[in-house]
Amino acid sequence: MGWQSYVIPYETPEQLEMLLDLCRLHNSSPPETNVFVRYHEGGEFQQISTGEELVQPCTAVVKRPYKRPRNFLLLGNGGGRGCTFGFFTYHLRRLFPQMWDAANGGMRIDAYGYDGMEKRLHKKVAIPEARIAGNGDRLVDSDYDVRPALMVTQYHPRSLVQAGEMSEAEAAAAGAFVFKTAEDGFVVDDRRFADRAGAEAYSTEKKNELAQHQKKAKARRAASTKEYFDNRAAGKRRYRVVTRLSSRPQWCTPEEADVKRSEEGVVSVEPAESLFVVTRRVGDREEQRTEHLGDDEVEAIQAAPDTVAIELAY
Repeated sequence: MGWQSYVIPYETPEQLEMLLDLCRLHNSSPPETNVFVRYHEGGEFQQISTGEELVQPCTAVVKRPYKRPRNFLLLGNGGGRGCTFGFFTYHLRRLFPQMWDAANGGMRIDAYGYDGMEKRLHKKVAIPEARIAGNGDRLVDSDYDVRPALMVTQYHPRSLVQAGEMSEAEAAAAGAFVFKTAEDGFVVDDRRFADRAGAEAYSTEKKNELAQHQKKAKARRAASTKEYFDNRAAGKRRYRVVTRLSSRPQWCTPEEADVKRSEEGVVSVEPAESLFVVTRRVGDREEQRTEHLGDDEVEAIQAAPDTVAIELAY
């Protein structure tokens, strides 16, 4: 799907910390969560899913068209835009029920795409990615655990007052939304089960499939990583060769790259990045991150004292 960008306005440092915690929850959750939500009684329940890993968090100030500067959290991911927006819609309403703007019919803290806003962003400050790090985009065994299916319905507080389920004081304190949750069966990945036995059998099946996939992927990554470092040991670098008809990565020495630049039909020959999985030691635990790296960056990471392992992601 390609790179997706998100922007979330906030007003206080405390709200920013809550948003960063929410991004960590997104990155730590399985692709299909065990939460099913509907935004009015009688509506259809939709499973809350997650997109690809949220990365590159930073804050910025946007001046126009607002009368006063507004603070924003900026993030991006490699795909799953609809799932990511759905995740934010549900969780932001639960986190900030008091931030509903009745006059405009929307949340004052909500997620938006910010494509085309770059010229209006000022005072960008990067946030360490470790602050929101989760499992990365790799599936893990626990993603296929059996979990209770949580069926969540959004209500307006006034409707609960009229039904005698909430007092006037409770409704005034609740904000714009009240969510009620009921357990109904079990869920594994994107399937619901009425009985636990069926869920357990499907969980075992999915975990066995994942184990076989991980075994093949591990062997494939080991072979491609060996090829990468063999080429580097031979004095070659990875370049992207762009012609009028194609764009492809190619290994060659700097001298060979110079020759290629003069060949007919070649538009450009520039150093290329590769996608790596880097394992670092952070305190008393290990943390994995997927990163696009150039050859020089790979060498710097190899030499860093906190690096446990580095391998190609494919």
